[in-house]
Amino acid sequence: MIRLRQIKLAIDEDEQKLKDKCAKVLHIDKKQIKEITIHARFKPRLYFSYILDIVVEKEDEILKHNKNKDVLKIFKEEYLFPPTGTRKLTFRPIIVGSGPAGLLCGYLLAEHGYKPIIIERGDKVENRLESVKQFWETGTFN
Repeated sequence: MIRLRQIKLAIDEDEQKLKDKCAKVLHIDKKQIKEITIHARFKPRLYFSYILDIVVEKEDEILKHNKNKDVLKIFKEEYLFPPTGTRKLTFRPIIVGSGPAGLLCGYLLAEHGYKPIIIERGDKVENRLESVKQFWETGTFN
């Protein structure tokens, strides 16, 4: 599988154009692309910037000739929750922080019956918007 980064698409362009752009970056015919998976989409100004995983024919040959730093060979990995132990926990797991990692951790633990406690000391969500805005404008992290 090949990962392409920084694939930009103007806001008024149809997402179907992604295949054309991928083929151009890889220097291949778009018919060689079997599958595209969108992993991230950012909207910095007047275009979307995608991170895509693409399945193509003759992958190694394509990669050998492509020197673009945003074209990467990757291997599909899925997270597997570790097997549950046999001993009962004395205390509930505690997660510090309700950012994306903390919430995902809490979700996975809860899904497996661990009843985690998530603690957070930051501002209310409503107040965080101002902190995030300040960070993007000034680079100052609160």
